[in-house]
Amino acid sequence: MRFKVLVILVLLFLISNHAIANNIAPKGSFFNVDSLKKIVALEPVGETRFSFLFWDIYQSKLQTSSGQYPVDIEKGSIFYEIQYSIDITQENLLESTVEQWQHIGISANVYQKYITELSAIWPDISEGDTLALFVQANHSRFYFNGEYIGKIVEPAFAVDFLAIWLSEKTSEPELRRELLGEVNDE
Repeated sequence: MRFKVLVILVLLFLISNHAIANNIAPKGSFFNVDSLKKIVALEPVGETRFSFLFWDIYQSKLQTSSGQYPVDIEKGSIFYEIQYSIDITQENLLESTVEQWQHIGISANVYQKYITELSAIWPDISEGDTLALFVQANHSRFYFNGEYIGKIVEPAFAVDFLAIWLSEKTSEPELRRELLGEVNDE
């Protein structure tokens, strides 16, 4: 009997430590996208679809507290959501992210720390899944299919991450214009 109780206690300890280490249990009202959108007013900025040859890869949309980008991430809010049209492994997602950071000139010293954190947060993606980033008060919270999966507290992360799509150096300038609401993708 004592052995069973000890095993249960050890399992509970390991599970709770895993949840804390991976930011699985958020504080406040940001547990899922639905609750977040009930308390944070977001205005659309733009949306786009990324395709390669004749394959749709993802659709994405950008919303902010002002309906414009950039915003002051200490005072305003940003919500960026990607809905995937293909399966993509966590490893491929991380590799693509690194390639884009290299393209726009983010140094390896900076993005290596991010990759370590993202590898603990991001899952494998299946067709139809959504991955979203909500930024407020210098905290970057990630959501997978509407549910909170983790956060990065580094203030510069949000700007560096969103630069993949929104920097003037992006590899996809037309997508940038669409996300910023400068052109309509129809």
